[in-house]
Amino acid sequence: MNTDVPDFEWFIERLKLDCTCLSDEQQLVRDAVELIWRGLSGLSGVDEVVAQLPATRRTLERRFRCELGRGIGEVVSLARLELAKWLLTQTAQPIHAVARRSGYSSSDSMGKAIHRDTGMTPTEYRGQDPA
Repeated sequence: MNTDVPDFEWFIERLKLDCTCLSDEQQLVRDAVELIWRGLSGLSGVDEVVAQLPATRRTLERRFRCELGRGIGEVVSLARLELAKWLLTQTAQPIHAVARRSGYSSSDSMGKAIHRDTGMTPTEYRGQDPA
């Protein structure tokens, strides 16, 4: 019996192959989320995502609300927040670098978002004991 586990790239390729099973609407949302995630550090806003997809902003908003229960802007904010929190706990990058890489306009705006979500400053969040 082979006990080797396929590498992560294999899994990503499998997901891409499985995308053929998605409806057109689900694929549109998945493509938009992928654009958001991959472009966070340079993403200027929702209109930039919309411009890269074959749909109007209104159509994308409806699809996001239907498929994810959130608007596009909310997904962008959530992606930035989740990436920032991950970078804070998994890297030693300075706070300003984490903010920039996560797509925040400043360390201050990232700090406010993290505080709203966790009740902690970025430094406190970074130093917390893992549960």
